Amino acid sequence: MSLTIKTNSFAVRDEQGQYHNYDVLEELDSLQLVHTLRKKITLGTMWAGSDPYTQSVTLGGYDVTADTMVDLETDLVTLQQLEADGVELLYISNNNGALTACATGGRPSAVLTVTATVYENT
Repeated sequence: MSLTIKTNSFAVRDEQGQYHNYDVLEELDSLQLVHTLRKKITLGTMWAGSDPYTQSVTLGGYDVTADTMVDLETDLVTLQQLEADGVELLYISNNNGALTACATGGRPSAVLTVTATVYENT
């Protein structure tokens, strides 16, 4: 049995100024996800590296494991800021329990507040 879940979503504005939503889908076999937390997190302006730009993320007292998955949601103001900065995709990577925010296409220039929904594979 295979389960397809939305792991990240984002929107892109075309040349006419219209926003189009896209979902990044991932196929997962025999996965049982439990929603465990939903909270706002702040991403600062200190992004390391070059495309993808990265910064460490903490979930304030939540015990992150290698099985933790984080889905991000933005509001319209944050989305417009990301677009102005040339950011094409914003996502959270989990490397054995160390969470990293990643931005591709451009470096975010402003402090961003996003909503993180956290899932655990049980």
